Amino acid sequence: MSNAKPSAGKPRRGWWSVSVRSGLAALLLGAAACVVVSVVCWLPDAGVSGRPASAIRAGLLAFLAGQGAGITLDGVYVLFVPLAISIAVALVAWRAGRTLAVAARDGGETEPRRLLGGLAAQVAAYAAGCGVLAHFARLGTTSVSSVTVIPAAIIMFGLFSGAAVLRFSPLREQLRLPALGDPVARAVLAVVVLLFAAGALLTTASVIVHAARVMDLSRQVGGGLSGLPVLVLGVLCAPNAAVAGSAYLTGPGFAVGSETTISPLGSSHGVLPAFPILGAVPDGSTANTLTTALGILTLLAAGAVAALVLVSAGVKAFVPVLKAVGSIAVSSGVVMAILAWRSGGSVGDDRLSAVGASPWRMAVYVALEVGASMLVSLGLYATGRWLISHHSQADATDERPARTLEKVG
Repeated sequence: MSNAKPSAGKPRRGWWSVSVRSGLAALLLGAAACVVVSVVCWLPDAGVSGRPASAIRAGLLAFLAGQGAGITLDGVYVLFVPLAISIAVALVAWRAGRTLAVAARDGGETEPRRLLGGLAAQVAAYAAGCGVLAHFARLGTTSVSSVTVIPAAIIMFGLFSGAAVLRFSPLREQLRLPALGDPVARAVLAVVVLLFAAGALLTTASVIVHAARVMDLSRQVGGGLSGLPVLVLGVLCAPNAAVAGSAYLTGPGFAVGSETTISPLGSSHGVLPAFPILGAVPDGSTANTLTTALGILTLLAAGAVAALVLVSAGVKAFVPVLKAVGSIAVSSGVVMAILAWRSGGSVGDDRLSAVGASPWRMAVYVALEVGASMLVSLGLYATGRWLISHHSQADATDERPARTLEKVG
């Protein structure tokens, strides 16, 4: 038996098999995780809440809804989905893409066409599996359409799996990506994480301030083990609330239906569903000083961190810096708009037809604010460097006469 390893130019025979298997493995992993959570929520009321098969179907429905295709819930079309489910899908897709990239490196796959073909096969296997699950995951009048879930799965899974393949496989070298790609990506990631963390901090503070209202709503919808499903749903919706908090800090604000809008410039309140996390929605008409200061500090910190990434990467020339600033600002706005889109949606066509932040407003606000903050930070950095350099030159000039006198003496 030969132990020779495949050469870099000779593709491995099982490449397509690896691609399809990794896509199906990602499908099973994501679906299994949602089913486990659903069964755990079903156990406390197992005697009155239906058969175990119902809990399994509910978990599959949650997983399929996390692809972004929406779900028909008791005859009402719902686009709003807990963002934690979509984040889990993204992580599964990233893991699958990295697995494919490692297989490509180990198997000597370097040809771009075959790498992209393997990625396409992986995405197709995952999306086809989602379409098959949609036929079985029906719970009464609640269902997910395979016609919408397949393209949604292709976009959702393909985006993150493709990013991982591009990051870890030889495809990155083959496409000869620009040198600024890495620092720009790191800066965008830093900005998005910082804005999300600030939104989460604001949401947590609001829950603490309105703890009495939140606890009262929790008791109304069910206490003890019977309220576990509501508690789990609230935890899964926590990232949605964090994105809403970041939208509040950056300026566009967010809506909870057609009658409730919350923004730094003012708020209007209508009747809200009795859902515990909605008890943390601010009830003031305008932003207070502390919240405004937190928003300004968050934006300044985001610009400073992004500028620090550029400086650390050695990007100093004027034109490349401007290009990088523009790329980071626009990309940050786009990513936050995607988060706003995925964390919002509609719950029917009535009062809750619009929930969450406006994606296009989020993109515009974040892009302009991050760009301006970066320019301020880079300007301060350049000014500081110039002052230090000028001071050093002045010191050197003052030392020259003294040295001359020493020589003469």
